[in-house]
Amino acid sequence: MNEIFLDFKIKGKLANGLNILEICGGEGKSGYGEVYIVHVEKINKIVALKKLQDSLKFDKEKHDEFIKEGIVSSKLKHPNIVKCTGITKINNDYFIIQEPVFSINGKRDLNDYFGDMDDMQIAKWSIQFCYAMEYANRNGINAHRDIKPSNILILIDEVKICDFGLADLIEKYSTDSDLYPGTFEYSSPESFNKQFSIQSDIYSYGLVLYQMINNGNLPFEFKSNYADEWKELHETYELPYFDSIFYPIVKKCLNKNPSERYGSFGDLR
Repeated sequence: MNEIFLDFKIKGKLANGLNILEICGGEGKSGYGEVYIVHVEKINKIVALKKLQDSLKFDKEKHDEFIKEGIVSSKLKHPNIVKCTGITKINNDYFIIQEPVFSINGKRDLNDYFGDMDDMQIAKWSIQFCYAMEYANRNGINAHRDIKPSNILILIDEVKICDFGLADLIEKYSTDSDLYPGTFEYSSPESFNKQFSIQSDIYSYGLVLYQMINNGNLPFEFKSNYADEWKELHETYELPYFDSIFYPIVKKCLNKNPSERYGSFGDLR
């Protein structure tokens, strides 16, 4: 068995009494800002603090509403969902407080495991993912809206989905009216018309599943940053055949017509 390595050296201070152990995400890696794994001296506890992007610099009215509403994910209690416990403000920046998911042997999210998974591992993590999504759907989450590898964390062979509810929060409170609540590469065709559902999440996971099987590659290549061009690509690209037991599952997930995809994550599981 490989030795598990965790690096707990203090790398700086986020604020007085908040010692930084690890920094994840950042520009180009996370839609919501950096994540700080910190040791809180006052309570002698390690937590993760996810910094919200600059477009969420609230005015007073939005601030009050935001604090009252909190975040959807604080209500979700499932072993395969990252637990969130609230919101805090540090040095004029807002942070989501959540359970820490540490890098292990330099790996933290699903991106770090591409090219190193056999069929059994892919099936195991996909089933865990589906169980978590079934639970979320039963508990009022109609759509995650931003399923992608960086939002699927891995902690000691367990999937941990993060950022539930944050796409809704970004869309509702962002000062950037053009901000799209999702990631173009993983968005279903109908998502570009703001039609989000369980089926749009299933489409997104179909692309993630394709990557798990194909060494991290997507079934298309595109470098545009324009939503209308991404929309056209998702509406028109043809899924190439690949030799895998999962091919028919991926194909059904990626059907252009939402009603032709799996009806639920229970069906997908």
